[in-house]
Amino acid sequence: MTRTTTWAGLTLTALLLTPSFWLAAQDSTATLTQRRAVIRALHVGELLRVERPGGARLEGVLSAATTDSLVLAREAGLARIDHMEIDRLWVRGRATKEGAIIGSITGLVAGVGLGFFIGEVICDNEDCNADTGRAVALLGLGGGAVGAGGGALVGATIARWHLRFP
Repeated sequence: MTRTTTWAGLTLTALLLTPSFWLAAQDSTATLTQRRAVIRALHVGELLRVERPGGARLEGVLSAATTDSLVLAREAGLARIDHMEIDRLWVRGRATKEGAIIGSITGLVAGVGLGFFIGEVICDNEDCNADTGRAVALLGLGGGAVGAGGGALVGATIARWHLRFP
């Protein structure tokens, strides 16, 4: 197998494994049913950011969620927000998933590079019986797994807003 064929195969594999959610478009409107489903999934005590029509944003801790409104505890007191007044809703969370994705891609690339280095540079004589393809596969997968774990740990320390709707 030539290096060009191997690189082409690895590039195609990386493109096919790209998460589709990076390419997904978000709908600008959410129906009442969608809003209620999202609101039912919220938990009292979560930090929320709500955007109202016109771009006004409120942040606060979810104190209560009724069938028609949210109640946020804010420094200025309680704020009741009707479901239909919410254009966008974010929940404060962690970047664990994003960290794992970035770490796995970084680890995969580093492992593949190390595999090529070992197979083609270090083991470039007749006395060495290393299989470049095997080194690339094992170190690529191992690097991806280690990178995913490390990235998830780093991501877990980073606070991030997660858009829940629209």
